[in-house]
Amino acid sequence: MIVMGLGSGISILLKFTGLVFPAYIGAIFAATIFRNIADVRNVTLPLSGINAIGKVFLNIFLSMTIMSLEIWKISSIALPLMVILLGQVVILVIFTIFVVFNLLGKDYDSAVMSAGFYGYAMGVVPNSVVSMTAVVDKYNRQSPKAFFTVPIVGGFLIDLFLSLIVITHMNLILSGIL
Repeated sequence: MIVMGLGSGISILLKFTGLVFPAYIGAIFAATIFRNIADVRNVTLPLSGINAIGKVFLNIFLSMTIMSLEIWKISSIALPLMVILLGQVVILVIFTIFVVFNLLGKDYDSAVMSAGFYGYAMGVVPNSVVSMTAVVDKYNRQSPKAFFTVPIVGGFLIDLFLSLIVITHMNLILSGIL
């Protein structure tokens, strides 16, 4: 909770840069800094408690997201969406198994990261965390490398660059250049 509070402070400071970042970027910065300091000083973090809190908030997020869906508004395009979704699932399964898993090293960590890649490709970072958690729960074996790498890459770097691209395009559109 302290790290999340510090992350809120970092998010407030980031607003003064004039750039727009997702609200959780400050928390990612704070968590990264805190984790690196703990690792350098050989401080053992209560990972089971952190994971428990993470699972609770992930479930709350997913519940709120699902409850806010207004599925009846897209019922007229349900069939084309299902065909697209089925195609996406098939292509992603093939790509994840034959490309991502092989490129990541063909070990347990690469399997967990591949599940995270698949979850992220099917939606957003919480999907990747749920996918990785399913693998970890099934084999009852943790993968700190995957749980550190995938959320940072998916949740921070990609969202950071995507937000910069979207904001740049919005500014270009609003200024009349595009």
